[in-house]
Amino acid sequence: MDFIGDIKNGYAGRWLTNLHFKKYFDIHGLKDARFGFIHSQFDDRYQIRLIESRFSYGHYNCVFNGVVNINNPKQPTDFSFTGCVFRSFLYMSALDATPTLRLTRCELELASLDDKMGNVFIDSCSFKIGLSMHQLNIENSIDIYNSGFGVLNIQGTDLPQNNTYISFDSLQNKLGLIWGSNFWELVDKVESLKEKKSKTDLRDSVLNIVYRAQTIEELQNKAGFDQLIASYYKLLNIYKIRGEMDSYNTAYIEMRDKVTSRSKLLYEQNPSFNSCLLYTSDAADDSLRV
Repeated sequence: MDFIGDIKNGYAGRWLTNLHFKKYFDIHGLKDARFGFIHSQFDDRYQIRLIESRFSYGHYNCVFNGVVNINNPKQPTDFSFTGCVFRSFLYMSALDATPTLRLTRCELELASLDDKMGNVFIDSCSFKIGLSMHQLNIENSIDIYNSGFGVLNIQGTDLPQNNTYISFDSLQNKLGLIWGSNFWELVDKVESLKEKKSKTDLRDSVLNIVYRAQTIEELQNKAGFDQLIASYYKLLNIYKIRGEMDSYNTAYIEMRDKVTSRSKLLYEQNPSFNSCLLYTSDAADDSLRV
């Protein structure tokens, strides 16, 4: 099947199964409708824009070869993806409502969530490059279980203190920043890298858009380092409020090691520099640790 034609407003909600869309798929301005896809493939961009529906939109065992773009739903719509493969990128943004995103047993390269979300639920997913939630306002809850990341970016994100579950076990050496002024610029960067690199070394080729404060060059980047440490403090505060001491201590030790590495580097470059003034003194560190 090359295209879907027209999905009517008020569509009763049948599941569409075993379809192959070879061309650009776009749903725009749909009202009070529900639908879903099972065992379907989308070869070009899959886009849902400005819909007005409180019903759920489900996807089961689907393959998306192009960018998936869910843009500014007008109602708190529930979008779910189960057992899906994203061979390009997933992007979701909302300004007028707070939708829900549910990802279960999915394989993704890169996902970016912008502006506002009501709920984010991720279970048993893998993000080859990472998940970016840059300056995202999450109104109700975020739960991440049993998932792997190249990097998780929570820079400037408003995480609900009492309704955030992100065990640090899955984030060890994965918390970082993903550079790019906007998602589409980021997509262009990664796609250009794909053209130059084989699939076997794609992960290494995207390191120039990921910041983890691991290399000498990264440790010298004060702006990036400050932003990353702020992300650690954000998680530490949540772990402390929720009483998740294992995650708290693991995150604290990892953050402390990064601060120590940067202090040592700065001292080696300028021995007269008083490294104990960086971020926290030893006494402050002791008061923070639980």
